[in-house]
Amino acid sequence: MLQTQDVNDNLGGTFTEIVAKILGIWIAANVCYYQVLPLAGINLSYNTAPLVLSVYFLVWVVVSLVAFKDVYKKWLRAEYWMWLYVVQSITAAIIIWCALLVFPFLPGLHGPLLAPYSDLLFATPWYFLPKSIEILLQQVLIVTFILELSRRLQSFTKVLVWYALCFGGIHVVYYLVGSAPPAYAGMMSIGALMSTAVFPYLILRVRGGFVYAFMIHLLFYIFLALLLQTWPPPGYGV
Repeated sequence: MLQTQDVNDNLGGTFTEIVAKILGIWIAANVCYYQVLPLAGINLSYNTAPLVLSVYFLVWVVVSLVAFKDVYKKWLRAEYWMWLYVVQSITAAIIIWCALLVFPFLPGLHGPLLAPYSDLLFATPWYFLPKSIEILLQQVLIVTFILELSRRLQSFTKVLVWYALCFGGIHVVYYLVGSAPPAYAGMMSIGALMSTAVFPYLILRVRGGFVYAFMIHLLFYIFLALLLQTWPPPGYGV
């Protein structure tokens, strides 16, 4: 259910600070990823450096949980049972494991390596280890944003609009200023906008929605990888 609103809450003050924290963590994680890790000799491909990159994103997950511990303490205490998380997580792990079993049977592709953007085309099951932790980081930040919007707006429709504008808008700006190929940027931006119809509802209205949202987010990348490897884009082939 939507959180109750304090009459003194508005979209300034503490909310601005939380949004600044969310953006700060995401920007810092990406700047360090693209600028600092290569200086340390770390390959940015999830396929060739899965363990190192998994640890990297796990550090940022911990940083995010510590930064927003008060938000999560209130939410978890009010809404969730631990046993439900355990059952959901086991079920999600089985579904994801079954989906990953398909990859060894796919023909290997050949084409230019443009890590990290071409990683999906050459994805192995190992690719999804760091990817799952990167998605966990995104989900922690997304849930924080949705909960804070809900607590202040007290309107599910307004939460959807603000989430779409902010989350979708950030993706568009991120890819406009970045070096991602247009096709990749377009797919990711469309996926971000489509998440508006799913993530806020799961987080605010469904018990255990965090796990469902995480699973949907990860399965999106798994099925996209399967699609791209089955019908590769121009310039790539068996």
